[in-house]
Amino acid sequence: MELKEAVATAKGFLMDLFADEHAYDPMLEEVERDADQRLWRITISFQRQVGPEAGGLAGAAAYNNGIAGFIRSFQRTNKVVTISDDDRRIVAVKAREGMG
Repeated sequence: MELKEAVATAKGFLMDLFADEHAYDPMLEEVERDADQRLWRITISFQRQVGPEAGGLAGAAAYNNGIAGFIRSFQRTNKVVTISDDDRRIVAVKAREGMG
């Protein structure tokens, strides 16, 4: 698998996985290829909705703040997608903290 294909696979997978949270604006952040294990680790950041339908304290706070909360109801999220170089299968998706 070539680099561009791995990145496109990771972006497409995340946009589909988080479609119910209105994910958009995927951006490539980091790429790592593990030649020994034949894996790609692709870090992608994207915007996703944080609101009452997303749940949690951040969602409740956005809902309670009215229009100001609506404006702030999207946040940038970072995920590391691990892809098998052999069969192009998604092996893992993990949170990437501390970026940005």
